[in-house]
Amino acid sequence: MSKTQAAPCGRRLDDVDVAIVGGSFAGLSAAYPLVRSRRKTLLIHDGSPRNRFSPESHNWLALDGATPEAVHGKGIEELSRYQCFSELQDRVVTAQRSKADRHLELSIIELTTASGTTVRAKRLVLATGMRDTFPFGIDGLEDCWGRSVLQCPYCHGYEHRDVPTGILHGGPASVHQARNLPDYATDLIYFTNDAELEDADQSDLESRGYRIEAGKVSHVAHRDGLMEAVVLANGDAIARDALYVLPRAAFASDLHKQLGCGETEGTFGPYVTVDDLQETTERGVFAAGDMTRPAFNAVWAGADGNRAGIFAHQSLVSVHNPYRGAKL
Repeated sequence: MSKTQAAPCGRRLDDVDVAIVGGSFAGLSAAYPLVRSRRKTLLIHDGSPRNRFSPESHNWLALDGATPEAVHGKGIEELSRYQCFSELQDRVVTAQRSKADRHLELSIIELTTASGTTVRAKRLVLATGMRDTFPFGIDGLEDCWGRSVLQCPYCHGYEHRDVPTGILHGGPASVHQARNLPDYATDLIYFTNDAELEDADQSDLESRGYRIEAGKVSHVAHRDGLMEAVVLANGDAIARDALYVLPRAAFASDLHKQLGCGETEGTFGPYVTVDDLQETTERGVFAAGDMTRPAFNAVWAGADGNRAGIFAHQSLVSVHNPYRGAKL
């Protein structure tokens, strides 16, 4: 294995069988089947995974409670045992098809990084993830993100159990999310943020123990990211230790667009369209993780990555795969 820091401007690396862009759960998981198949695999990442704001990662077999940094470090350590693995710490800024060179009917993919390094790969796995956006106009949300402003109760609910908890309305998905929270806390407030709830939804939430706060939210009062209160526009400060929100998701990179990969619109934003092989609408370009799903989960991202790695390897052998179209 070789570990490469950002290369000098204009440097060209040796061609690889598969380049993986993104070094979090999906990208790391994609690398394992490839290096174990003894295929030359390059992992390129810039060290900024989506869950870097969270102090811990949960639901992973044998890794429950590990930090995102620890999971990444352990993955790199394990992959480094394989001679076919290399790592480049850099950011890929452009991706295009070669006009001249092909492998098994499909054009080679050429990548260029922010430092000017160029890479040519027979196949590509995109695992660049998403970034969370907060269109609510509420100060303090981003400051508390991952610590006391939360998205997923399965990821953070147990650590915030039995504390005064709120959820911020962001549409029908928020009502659905709210139905899960009574398993984690009993002091629950649903902040409508001036939106009108359906009568049936309000009755349902109240029957589950929620208090409904109908006023517009002004900001979140906190100390170093630890929430103290949700403050309404009328000045009322309502003490809360945790607040669940469902932000919009945006692509962390536009590489898939540069290559012409199709997208699907989801509840929280667009995601890259893939088939059962994790292959995009552009043959030879695979994608995995949050960028390919309408809902997000680190364990799912890892499973997607493993699948992308397996089928990227099989694509190196033959472009005709009998599993295409199967329900895997």
